[in-house]
Amino acid sequence: MSPHAILHWLAHTSLALALLLPLAWLLSAWMRRCGAGRLAYACWLLPLPALLPAGLLATGAPLATPLPPSLNPTVVMDTLTVTGSETGSSLSGVLLAVWLAGALLLGGFSLFSQWRFERGLQQGARPGSAITGPWRRWLDCSAIPRWLSVMQTSACRSPMLVGVVRPRLVLPLDSRDRVADEGLLMLEHELAHLRHGDTVWNAVLLFLRSLFWFHPLVHLAAGRMRRDQELAADESVVVQLKPSTRIDYAHLLCSSSGLEPRHLAVSWITRGSLRERMMMIGKSREQRLSVAGGLGILLLALVSGTALAGSLVNTASDTDRHQATEADPAEHKDGALKPIVRVAPKWPREAVQQGIEGEVTMEMRVHKDGSVSDVTVVASNPEGVFDEAAVEAVEQWRIHPAMEELPDGSVEVRAATVRQTIHFRLD
Repeated sequence: MSPHAILHWLAHTSLALALLLPLAWLLSAWMRRCGAGRLAYACWLLPLPALLPAGLLATGAPLATPLPPSLNPTVVMDTLTVTGSETGSSLSGVLLAVWLAGALLLGGFSLFSQWRFERGLQQGARPGSAITGPWRRWLDCSAIPRWLSVMQTSACRSPMLVGVVRPRLVLPLDSRDRVADEGLLMLEHELAHLRHGDTVWNAVLLFLRSLFWFHPLVHLAAGRMRRDQELAADESVVVQLKPSTRIDYAHLLCSSSGLEPRHLAVSWITRGSLRERMMMIGKSREQRLSVAGGLGILLLALVSGTALAGSLVNTASDTDRHQATEADPAEHKDGALKPIVRVAPKWPREAVQQGIEGEVTMEMRVHKDGSVSDVTVVASNPEGVFDEAAVEAVEQWRIHPAMEELPDGSVEVRAATVRQTIHFRLD
């Protein structure tokens, strides 16, 4: 993929995210007001269509349907000269290098911070088989999968889930001043994170933040999504509890003080989300949004987001591809054809780098509606270097059709076979 194509995708995707991220934020805020923490978390799936390849979102129809060919004389058009600028290519390379450097710096720093964080957890750690005391009893009473690795360390003060490929449940050494159910509630919270795949989503979030390091909305939305992540885990636990146990859960939140996790970890308690979590726990079942209704709203939002992202892709693509030149019908005498929409071919990267120039002569069918079809290469020099780029561009042209003045003074529009030569010249 060329530097221009990558920058093109970044620009269009950033525009789509600028519209879809605030929409996801507003929808998740409404879900939170309804006490639906899990649906609020799911609202952050809404911007994902903007990240899909443009070809999967394009919904536009072709400009015209080709008409059957007819027997008409060949019309030779004026030659079009296309200039490939070395300066433009180098500018794209510089911009791409700046973007790549920012992405690697942020991604590398985040991964290094995560590595240091996980390394710190290893200090004084003991494996799951060596865990004793209250945490041992709570582990035996909880539905922890056998494949999940468990460790206990003095480097944290509350349970947390760490790791993407092989998640680990990290427990604190200190279990004093905890009643019998508190440890079980904490473990259920972390298991909810495990079921939701939150460590994987956090890795995806880290990747997107590195990819769009220049986009402030991506970083703001990432923080909001992490808080909704905790609300979703809380709701998964609270819906199974009795009202009296919910009060215990709320008291436990107030009395806990956890270590702020890094990018790829999820913890029992995080800074800045306590008030929202307490309000969500206090929502009664009657106040909660029904799951069916919430999923319906979310599905509608996802469909709308996909359509919006597709519309943005189509609009941006049309703007980039078509450089329209208005033609005066009065100038189109018999046999004189002029382009209405002329798309400049993209220079092959290897040709620019090697300083290769050339030309391509093509024949095409121009129908009565101005559409172009049956583009074939008649001659090219050097052979095969610019052929594909020239044909791909000419197939998108719109040409004012040939017009013939009849004896009665009327004008008849005719299809025609057109020959076009495109020169590729470097400045």
